[in-house]
This record gives sequence, structure tokens and C-alpha cells, in this order.
Amino acid sequence: LIEGQLSHLDVQLDRAITSLNWKSDSVWEYIEETRKTTGGLEARVSSAKDNVEQMNNIMARWCDSPLYERKEKRGLLNLDDRATMLDARYNLIKQDGAKIQEILNTNLELFKATEDSDHWRNYLDYVTT
Repeated sequence: LIEGQLSHLDVQLDRAITSLNWKSDSVWEYIEETRKTTGGLEARVSSAKDNVEQMNNIMARWCDSPLYERKEKRGLLNLDDRATMLDARYNLIKQDGAKIQEILNTNLELFKATEDSDHWRNYLDYVTT
């Protein structure tokens, strides 16, 4: 997803290797521009990584409690209000799914990707496995 941005950064850094030195005109502007570019990329990748962790935490909550519980320690499963429990769990997953979709949209923007790109589809495969 960031291969193009890294290539752009490589071209930018190549200028320092091939043509710039400490006495060159505008060397400080070049340094600031490069620092801004690398800092921005690092911040976006770090945010996207944090977002993946947030999605994993959201989904992990689904496993925190069983769908059906026993009335007593050794008794049968409490299925009297199973429709209510099922609806509650479904609503929780539906709400969390909307949050996850928002996070994925944020990552799409952070990576400066497009929804129809192969790179984005590969990323979605990675996130969902």
C-alpha cells in the first residue's frame, strides 16, 4: 500500500546522495521537506497499525462471554431467553461491524489507497484473516 510513497521517498533521498552537500543552497529546506515526508508517512503507518489493533480488540470482545450460559454451575444451558440473548449479540456485532468499517475507511485514507486497487484488496484479506 505504501510502495509508491516509499519509491517517491527513495527518489527524494537519492538527491541527497547524488547532488547535495552541506554547503548546497537550500539544503535545509530539503532536509525539512524530507523530514516532513518521512514523519508523515511514519505517522500514517503507525496510526493504521493502531487501527488494526483496535479492530482486533473489538472482535476479541465477541469471545469474552458465551452466547448462552448455565443457570447454575451444573445445570442445563439457559435457553429460555435465547432469542433475546441472540438479538443482543447480533446487535453488538452489527454495531461493532460499523465501527470496524469506519476504521477501515480511515486506513484507506491513511494509506492514500483506492478501494478498487489490488493492494487494498490484499490488505483487506490480511486484516480479515
